[in-house]
Amino acid sequence: MDKAGLRQHIQENTRKISAADKAKENTMIFDTRQKELLPGHTNRAVYISLLNEVDTKKIIETILSSGKKCLLPIQQEDNFFFTEITNKTQYQKNKYGILEPINTQQAKQKPDVILVPGLAFTKQ
Repeated sequence: MDKAGLRQHIQENTRKISAADKAKENTMIFDTRQKELLPGHTNRAVYISLLNEVDTKKIIETILSSGKKCLLPIQQEDNFFFTEITNKTQYQKNKYGILEPINTQQAKQKPDVILVPGLAFTKQ
């Protein structure tokens, strides 16, 4: 199965999962990943999840409430960089429909770890 076919297959199966089951899976993933994300890292970067991806909102909230730095990726024209967010950060959708912080500037620090949500990943 090619990449496009795999993506379509995964999306179709994901839509069949109930909201309650998605919430359970998100909690299970969060519980597993927070053990990896919180200790030992100062600057954590997290991508904001899209509709059917693992929800990263709780992970972002946990990083911010722990007093650690949370960085989000920003795409501005041909520039890609990370920006630091806080609990007061406001967001808007970019041209791809992805939420991004408003009034951003490039973070002075680089991320120690980056969490990228997705529907499926292959070795390639």
